[in-house]
Amino acid sequence: MNDKAYWLWLQKALGTGIKTDEIVSFYKTAKNIYSATPQERVRSGVFTEKQLEKLKKTPLDVVDGIIEDCRKCRCRILTPDDDRYPEKLLQIPDFPLVLYYYGNPDILKKRLTISLVGTRKATKTGLTISYRLANSLTKSGAVVVSGGACGIDGAAHLGALHADKETVAVLGCGFFAKYHDSVENLKDDILRKGLIITEYPPQTPPYGRNFPIRNRIISGLSYAVVVVECPARSGSAITARYAREQGREVFAIPGNVTNSDMTGTIDLIRNLKATAVYSCSDILSAFEFNYPDLIDYTEIDSSALYESTGEVDFSKVIYKSSKRKTKTSDEEKCEDKKAEEVKVKTKKEDLNLNENAKNVYEILSENPMHIDDIVRNIPSLTIGKIMVSLTQLEMKGLAVSDSGKKYRRK
Repeated sequence: MNDKAYWLWLQKALGTGIKTDEIVSFYKTAKNIYSATPQERVRSGVFTEKQLEKLKKTPLDVVDGIIEDCRKCRCRILTPDDDRYPEKLLQIPDFPLVLYYYGNPDILKKRLTISLVGTRKATKTGLTISYRLANSLTKSGAVVVSGGACGIDGAAHLGALHADKETVAVLGCGFFAKYHDSVENLKDDILRKGLIITEYPPQTPPYGRNFPIRNRIISGLSYAVVVVECPARSGSAITARYAREQGREVFAIPGNVTNSDMTGTIDLIRNLKATAVYSCSDILSAFEFNYPDLIDYTEIDSSALYESTGEVDFSKVIYKSSKRKTKTSDEEKCEDKKAEEVKVKTKKEDLNLNENAKNVYEILSENPMHIDDIVRNIPSLTIGKIMVSLTQLEMKGLAVSDSGKKYRRK
């Protein structure tokens, strides 16, 4: 049995977004975990009771279908014991047990990786700024990382590509999923020199709850996260908070105070102490002393972001809310899943949940989530309000608490 199969088994058993650093530090390899007796796993002290039960109930042959899917979609696999696994990602406490990828992971080695993130529903100004930053950063030696979505993400990828440089897209779904908000039409251009990765097996649909979990990878891969344009409550704000917790630098473009959909960056500057950005050099100057070998100083663009550089065609990355007229079988399966989620939402509404409890429920999944992670994913609520909401959900039979201050959907 290939060693990667044991990592696939471990990911299948434990799920994504869990604390992995202690587990891997103790056991070194997934094969060692598989070979350990249930008693030995208990004595290790690195698993919760729920995780121990899942390890016990998950057979090794569950990976056969995943391996076959990887073969069909021609993606490759990285695991923590692989030399090509991104070094910076191993520094975060909840690094992925498995990464599925297309392209060249070696572009992440000894490079200044900078993440650019923001709203899908970006303004023309936001698109232009994201494009300009990515174009300038990559010309100066950086590798731009983003989420592969339309809007700010797409403009960042486009800016790197137009500079004929590498870029990395981190997805929140599997490679078989048809995610209409993604920049699928840039895929071939990205893969020509760059990288597309995800921690989700190929058949995983684009569930909304996957994307906040995915965001820790975007920040984890990077030396810094730059938030270009977003509302106060957004996935980009979550990425910035992950970055701060991971010890990464956080930058933000000052937003338009008259537009509530674009004030998230101002909130980050005010409350998260993000550094305001007015030019590409504002970002690179934070690294010029510690990482001088990673920057090409001859190409640094110090011009103000508001200065015009001509028109750019953003048609490939503009967010479109309309659905496609024709659907593949995979899309239909995905919509069936979403229909099931609608039923659950209806159940919540019938039980008269308040808005806070609904927000907390949306974050929860079948995998146990630590209270700290719940708080981190709902920055608009205090821990007190979240605890009240969790109690309400438990009383109504919608959630259960596990040991170690963890909660999950029932």
